[in-house]
Amino acid sequence: MKSKIGILLSVLFFCISRIASQETAQVEILWSDEAILEFVENNPVKRLLGHVKLRHKGTLFFCDKANIYHTNNVDAEGNIRIVRPKGKTITGNILNYYSDQKLALIRDNVVLSDKKSKLYTPDMTYDMNIETAYFTNGGKVVNDSTTITSKHGTYYTKTNQAFFKFDVQLTNPKYKLKSDTLEYNTKQKRNYFYQATTIENDSGYIFCNRGWYDEATNQSSFGRGTIIYNPPQWIMTDSIFYDKKNELSRIYKTFEYHDTATKVHIFGDTADYYSKEKHILAYNRPLLVYETDNKNPLFIRAEILESKELEGKKYFYGHKKVRIYNKEFQGVCDSFDYNAQDSIMRMRVTPISWLVDKTQIMQLTGEVIYMKLKNKNLEKVYVNQNGLIVQEEFKNYYNQISADTINIFMKEKKMDYMYAIKNAKSIYFAKEEPKGYLGLNNSESYRLKALFDEGKLSRIIFYLQPKATFYPTKDINLQNSRLTNFQWHIEQKPKDDKDL
Repeated sequence: MKSKIGILLSVLFFCISRIASQETAQVEILWSDEAILEFVENNPVKRLLGHVKLRHKGTLFFCDKANIYHTNNVDAEGNIRIVRPKGKTITGNILNYYSDQKLALIRDNVVLSDKKSKLYTPDMTYDMNIETAYFTNGGKVVNDSTTITSKHGTYYTKTNQAFFKFDVQLTNPKYKLKSDTLEYNTKQKRNYFYQATTIENDSGYIFCNRGWYDEATNQSSFGRGTIIYNPPQWIMTDSIFYDKKNELSRIYKTFEYHDTATKVHIFGDTADYYSKEKHILAYNRPLLVYETDNKNPLFIRAEILESKELEGKKYFYGHKKVRIYNKEFQGVCDSFDYNAQDSIMRMRVTPISWLVDKTQIMQLTGEVIYMKLKNKNLEKVYVNQNGLIVQEEFKNYYNQISADTINIFMKEKKMDYMYAIKNAKSIYFAKEEPKGYLGLNNSESYRLKALFDEGKLSRIIFYLQPKATFYPTKDINLQNSRLTNFQWHIEQKPKDDKDL
């Protein structure tokens, strides 16, 4: 019986349908349990009830009841289901369809579904010309394990691109995201953000103003004003690429790296950061600042700087053209490392260091120079192999001590005493107040001890078969006043933290 009613309705409405615009494809009635033809203000209205099935330009419409107007527009209610080509469906309870524009307004528990994702919203506008859905009263997109909610949204179902606006929140087992604007590709599983955005994952937080994140590859890129928190470290930069799978970040623009636990800060413009190992490798003469307790920070600049954590211990490295500045000591070398737990700095490859006490400057050279810090202040200095200490006494004349090994001990941030061990040699200007300079002592022994007064060499004690030659003031010249390995490089000494 229902089949016959459907056939009769098709014939009955054929002539009436001709009244409509010839340029507009008619909404076809494929089925209904009951049909009524009425005239409202002299215009025909087709009222369909029960299991209604319509078709318009390849799109199928299912509902409990519908009105088709002379304009070829449709109002429908109850169990709305719209089936688009290639499997896309839209469900809801109320439909207003404008056939000439191919525009559908769906309300009340609306769900748009395709092969991999679903859009839930109280009401939605769907433009079939460009296969695009719009919502302005809140919506939720579910794509596999990713859920995105926002107040406004646009979903281009043909290209799988979704745009979300206002109070955007994304949840995924790997991360959570909050933003004001978000673009998401449901097929590629990649999202783009263009305004202030917060991302939370298992290792920390990311704040940025622009960037993208690819769920499939677990890779992301962030732009202007990016801050990455990986406690106790955090990075601020304007351009960074992040590979979560390999825990690698590549920084391409000006950055700041801060370690709040060790109070170490690195500034530069290019770096690699391995978050799992908490290892940063900075290039192009970055600057490392190490805070001290007495507000006298240590500044280090090099071609390459590293901060690394191994077995719970923190290490810092400088490679090539290293320059170091602290008010109490300065240095240059080609290789530098520092163990934060042992508080020992090591300078290698043509190292030179200067210890400064007011106007007194002592230069140290050797194969390797070690500096031991206590409470982040210099406590001891060790010079291994070919050690040499030089301190200018007056213009072009210097007190000097050389030995295989030299150990210097500090007291209250001042040089207190030192030991020179094995092949110890010294050149020391003897002075007696108020007479002035008496002459020059040129000595050697197996070991010696030097004492300092206010940073100035004041006395030398020799051990084990010392030999000494004294030159009166009148006999002093450049030949007998300098050790064979003498060198003075005051021109290389950093003047301040800007001279690095």
